[in-house]
Amino acid sequence: MNKGYVVALGTFDGVHKGHRKLIERARHMAKEKGVLPMVLTFSNHPMEYLGRPPKLLMSHNRRIECLGELCDRVTAIPFTHEIATMPPREFVKMLMERGGMCGAVMGYNYTFGANAFGDATLMAKLGREMSFDTEIVSPVAHGNRLVSSTLIRSLLEQGHIELANEMLCSHFFIEGKVIRNRRIGGSLLGYPTANIELSTRQVLPKNGVYITRTEYRGRSYASITNIGENPTVNGTKLSIETHIMDFSGDLYDENLKIEFYSYIRPGVKFDTLEELSQRIMVDEGIARSYFNMSHR
Repeated sequence: MNKGYVVALGTFDGVHKGHRKLIERARHMAKEKGVLPMVLTFSNHPMEYLGRPPKLLMSHNRRIECLGELCDRVTAIPFTHEIATMPPREFVKMLMERGGMCGAVMGYNYTFGANAFGDATLMAKLGREMSFDTEIVSPVAHGNRLVSSTLIRSLLEQGHIELANEMLCSHFFIEGKVIRNRRIGGSLLGYPTANIELSTRQVLPKNGVYITRTEYRGRSYASITNIGENPTVNGTKLSIETHIMDFSGDLYDENLKIEFYSYIRPGVKFDTLEELSQRIMVDEGIARSYFNMSHR
């Protein structure tokens, strides 16, 4: 196999349907050239450096892990002042000299170099000048909408979980440590919940109750998860609480991964705890039917 890499370029937040097509095209070009494919991304979102950090679809570590499932070699470099102010031609020279780039695959809206002056058209022009192959990947449509990380964030914030999952080619998930709460779910309602530490970096779905699966120590359990302020019990802070079905045990300080499957209903302030308990029982029944589980 020849030296060098065909490099898939992008931020890849969410590793969605469009990203997967881009990586697939890089793998195809690499095979044709007899070289290896590589994903090149940043270890921090460029908008963070510019002081406008977006809510992310997944953490950096999970993004790298997911990219590694699609390509054997993944390189993440920090988006620094040097990168942010580097002229487009110098950025490409760096990729060739340090990264061994002999081919580049990027999305139609890819930008690079100081002030994002470089775009996919310029990359193709530099490729002709500097003797490396390029491929610009067209936008990927899902129905009548173009798949993008921005669109998926918007869908999640509107509660359109199923559509977001289709674009992600996986289930949207959040991860976090279980923290202490007021234990109202277990002690007063009969439905113990794990309260997940909120991340300020990750996008959250619309407030409400969802059908989910909760992963704990390598095992996946059916669950229902509430995102909201718990107005029935005079809650004032946003929280994420998951009720894991057919599970008992102390989860305090443990790390959980919660995958979102479907939106059940918005958060509601009930007049009594009994009404809330009855509604949770209905929610659990919906989730059990969704997963074809027996009802308790």
